[in-house]
Amino acid sequence: NLLEEDGWDVRFFGASVPGADIVGLAARVQPTLAGLVVKTLPRIPEAVQLIGELRASVPGIRILIGGVNDPALRASLKPHVDAFADCPVSAVQLANSLVNA
Repeated sequence: NLLEEDGWDVRFFGASVPGADIVGLAARVQPTLAGLVVKTLPRIPEAVQLIGELRASVPGIRILIGGVNDPALRASLKPHVDAFADCPVSAVQLANSLVNA
């Protein structure tokens, strides 16, 4: 993982993890950044809810989204996120710029 190689403490959940589990860990750990992957339009409401819960549980958390190539997906998520990463290298660059801004 490029983020780990860059010195980040990464917690990888994988696919289909309940949002409550993610929010629970985030509330305990208080991360500065959460990276999510959203690949289909039907997942947008769930992703928006998770993002809202993360922001409520972790004040100031930055949200980075990867895996979004569909313009409709990006448009739906844009009001809720801080940045979109197009590849792993850009994810590292964006993560660093988001937390150092």
